[in-house]
Amino acid sequence: MSAFQMRPKEELRVYTAIEQGDLQAVKSSLEEYPQFLNQFKFDSRSPMHVAAEYNKGDVIELLALMGASIDPIDNLHQTPLHLAVKQNSLCAIRTLCMLGSRASQTTNKFGYTPFHYTVDHCSVDAVEILTQLGNGNINVVDNQGKTLLSYILRKKRCTLQRKEFSKLEHFENVVKLMGGEIFN
Repeated sequence: MSAFQMRPKEELRVYTAIEQGDLQAVKSSLEEYPQFLNQFKFDSRSPMHVAAEYNKGDVIELLALMGASIDPIDNLHQTPLHLAVKQNSLCAIRTLCMLGSRASQTTNKFGYTPFHYTVDHCSVDAVEILTQLGNGNINVVDNQGKTLLSYILRKKRCTLQRKEFSKLEHFENVVKLMGGEIFN
């Protein structure tokens, strides 16, 4: 039985509505089960986390209007912004930042900030949104003192595929143009 199937049916109703982006179903299910607005009991994530992970900007806006926290933290100390960046969900990243998320500098249980996850997708767009709308510092360090540029260079050393290497080089150049540095 998957973790998804193990959710209580009330929680599953809210989760499914968010995942599908059904605004009316999200609104009505949270009006019926307001205890789930800021946290699901099953896994400590919130509806905001789910909406961010599934790139549902309109659901994020609705949740905020209903009073949900923009930067709740789950059991891995991840915010919705961490999940949105991990999935390269640009609409969700933009919406969270425009709503005032301050999580661009927040480290999760593994010591990573949302900036550090941009390397997975070489997402120049995500870096630009985080720096321009999210008031983020492109030189934020993880719990080992590593910056975004440090991650790019480490990934470049491990990359054998030419296409991915070219993408990383482009990403590295953009980050450097934006003021990215290496601190150790």
